[in-house]
Amino acid sequence: MKTIKQISNQKGHSKEIHSLSIHPDGSLILTGDLGGDGMIWDLRTGKGVYDFSVSSSIVCSCFHPNGS
Repeated sequence: MKTIKQISNQKGHSKEIHSLSIHPDGSLILTGDLGGDGMIWDLRTGKGVYDFSVSSSIVCSCFHPNGS
């Protein structure tokens, strides 16, 4: 790769992201940060579609193979 072009700047996490998973159909990503915040992003629109918080850092995440 010789050049990189930014196509989107997303806002949503306030802490470092340590978890990223891609949905089996490639349409969504799931991100989790050290502050316990998680977000699901729609890659087709570039927008966040769902957010949640847990009581500890999110360092691992995944979509089930059936898409759940």
